Amino acid sequence: MTRAVSTTVTLASVEKAMRGRTRPSGVPETTMPRIAAVYALFADYGDGATVTLIRRSEDVSQHRGEYAFPGGGVEPDDVNLHATALREVIEELGVNASDVEPWGELNPEMTVTSGYLIVPFTGRLASRAKFNPERREVAEVVHVPLAALVDPAGGRTISRLVPAIGTAEQDMARDGRRAALELKTYGAYAYNGRIIWGATARILAQMVSIMKAA
Repeated sequence: MTRAVSTTVTLASVEKAMRGRTRPSGVPETTMPRIAAVYALFADYGDGATVTLIRRSEDVSQHRGEYAFPGGGVEPDDVNLHATALREVIEELGVNASDVEPWGELNPEMTVTSGYLIVPFTGRLASRAKFNPERREVAEVVHVPLAALVDPAGGRTISRLVPAIGTAEQDMARDGRRAALELKTYGAYAYNGRIIWGATARILAQMVSIMKAA
C-alpha cells in the first residue's frame, strides 16, 4: 500500500528553483548521433505541483514499457535542442505549443541501455492543456506529485540486466549480435505501483536535489 504523502510542493517554489538554470558548457547543440532532448513539465491540478511522465508503449523500438519524460531524438529540421523537446511534447502528448512555458535546463544524463545523451528542459504546462497522446508511442500519461518524489519513502533500489558497457542495445540491433548482459543496481522511485528508473530517475533526483537546496 502506498503511504500517504504529507508534504505539498508548490508550483511557485518549483519555478523559483528551476527558472533560468542552464546546462553545463560542452553539451553540443548539434544533430550528432545519440543526443535527445526531453521536457520536464510541471503543473498544478489543485493539490500541489506535479511533473508529467509518460509510459512508453510496447510498440516503440527502445525502452518499451518504461516511464520517461516526453521527448526524443533530434531531427534535421530542429533548430536547437529545445525545439526537439517541444516538438516531441506536442507529438507525444497532443498539447499545444502555447501550453508550454519554458523555464530552464538540467544537467544531461546518459541512458544505460541505448547510449543516448539526454538533455532535459524544464517548464510549466498550463493546467488548461488538453491531452491527446500518440497511442503508438504513449501507453499512459502520469502526473507524479513532486511531494511523492521528495518523500524519502518513495525511493527504491532495483536490479536490472542491462547491456554491458560498450554494447548498447542499438549497436546490437545494428549488426545482429546478442548483447552481453550484466546485473546492475540502480536508484529508482515508486509511485502508485509504478517504478521509475534509469535516466528518468536520475533526472528526477536532480530535480529533488535542486528543490531541496533552493
